Amino acid sequence: DPSLLFENHRLMGSLTWDNLKNFTLKARAARAEHSIRANELLFRRLRDEGLTIGRQQFNEWLEVQQFQDLLENSGIDTSHHADIFDILDSDMGGSLDLDEIVKGLMKLRGPVTKNDIIAIRMKVRFLSETMRAKRRL
Repeated sequence: DPSLLFENHRLMGSLTWDNLKNFTLKARAARAEHSIRANELLFRRLRDEGLTIGRQQFNEWLEVQQFQDLLENSGIDTSHHADIFDILDSDMGGSLDLDEIVKGLMKLRGPVTKNDIIAIRMKVRFLSETMRAKRRL
């Protein structure tokens, strides 16, 4: 913000490129620190109070550039961000608790591997066999 720059001109001394760069870096660091503290507070409340996040709130998070950057920097594909909530909602309860968010995001990191595909095939096979056994009863 240019107005912030000029308001803090006295604090920066003479306006040089290095001073401007240092001021900008400090401002970014302060915003990042605030964001980290806010996220830590949120996650602590989710954990301690057993709070959950609904689909609407999670979709609002997905609209925030910082959250998108966090996902991308973590190696999580966001090209189908509308499906991420359903993927994370492992118990299909319609909301996410801290455990579902953390474990789910950790599993979404990186590219799909052969192990991922085999694991899915095995789960589908197990579910199919379970359904067949229940029909026989």
